[in-house]
Order: sequence, then structure tokens, then C-alpha cells
Amino acid sequence: MKKYLILFVSIVLVSCETKTVEVPVVAGEQFWGDNQGEGFVPGPKEDLQTALDILYGYADAEFDMISEKSLDTVYFRPEKGGEVITMAKPFTDFLKGLHEPYDSIKRQAWNAYPISPVGAENYTIVSIPFSETRYKKDGTVENESVFERFILKDGKLLRVNKWVAESNE
Repeated sequence: MKKYLILFVSIVLVSCETKTVEVPVVAGEQFWGDNQGEGFVPGPKEDLQTALDILYGYADAEFDMISEKSLDTVYFRPEKGGEVITMAKPFTDFLKGLHEPYDSIKRQAWNAYPISPVGAENYTIVSIPFSETRYKKDGTVENESVFERFILKDGKLLRVNKWVAESNE
């Protein structure tokens, strides 16, 4: 009887389902701000898609869509000038003004990755390096390698920081 009991308990233990709990790995470190000293975890794919929609939406002159995916106030740090531009809705005219010298703009993202600061709720940073070719109305073509960092709060665009390098590709 003892053998049967041991055999039964062994079968029950072997047949138990093991649950795997995934814990996000914390990487990096924040050096300033409210969460100084904390790291980052992978951010939500929905925020990644929002940033990509905005990235390509600007090239395709979809300014209303960009506005819908943005907070009421958005901050833009351009590649030159050093001043952060504060845009309050509606800011479609501002975007149209930036786009106005061009017949078309083509962008190709190289990769994109969302991260969320540990301790910051509903806050995601999406970094996207990409190539950009701008076809000006006067017939000239501009090529640049661009790095933009999109900061989203509650799934909506809060800020864009932009860095640019000339490209011959």
C-alpha cells in the first residue's frame, strides 16, 4: 500500500503544471529627473506603433492623424537652434509650414525600440533612427540620417527630440 501511495504522489507531482513568470529585465540608468538612479524596461508595442505612425504620418502629410495621437501640448526639440518649441493644439499649421518646401518626403526606419522608465507610469520613450530623403519643390534633393526620440504619456505624443547628420546614401 505504501508503494502505491508513493507511486500516486509521484505521478501527481510529475503531472503538475509549472507556471513560468516573466519578469522584465531592468537595464540602463536614468541620470536626471524624478526617477534618477532607476533603469528602464521594454515599453508597450502600442506606443511603438504610435511613434511609427507619427514618424511616417509626417512624411505623408497626415497632420490631423498626428494631432489625434498627440496630447494637447507637444514639445519639439529641433536639430538646430537649441530652443524647445511648444506646440498647443491645433498645431497642424505649424506642421504644414515645416512640410511646405517639399513636394514629398520619404522616410525609412532602421529600427525602433520602446523603453519605459522604472517608476514612471504610462510613460514611454521610443527611439527611431531612420533615413530621410526630401524632394524640394525647386528640384533639389536632401538626404539625411535622422534619430528621433518620441516621448509618449498615456499613449499620446508629448515630445519629440531630433538629431540629424548629413548623408550621401
